[in-house]
Amino acid sequence: MPFPAPTPAQKQKIREIAERLDAHRKKVQSQSPEITITGMYNLLEKLKAGETFTDADRAYNDKALVSTLKQSHDALDAAVLDAYGWDKILAIKRY
Repeated sequence: MPFPAPTPAQKQKIREIAERLDAHRKKVQSQSPEITITGMYNLLEKLKAGETFTDADRAYNDKALVSTLKQSHDALDAAVLDAYGWDKILAIKRY
């Protein structure tokens, strides 16, 4: 199925999470112009991979709040999986 058929509630949830994600990125960049989208996502990949942050990474994270970015992306992923009905399939495959 190329496109989900989300319920109005699912659409609203996805919209709210996406708006929260966008607002976080914009706020971080407005407060710290040296923080870039690329820098945030590079650090997010390190976080997801379980890599140890360097001192420079920790300093960047103090401004970029990449863990907040990760939480929003995780919530968005879960909401989209739910809209496709794949959340149930993935839950079964985990066991």
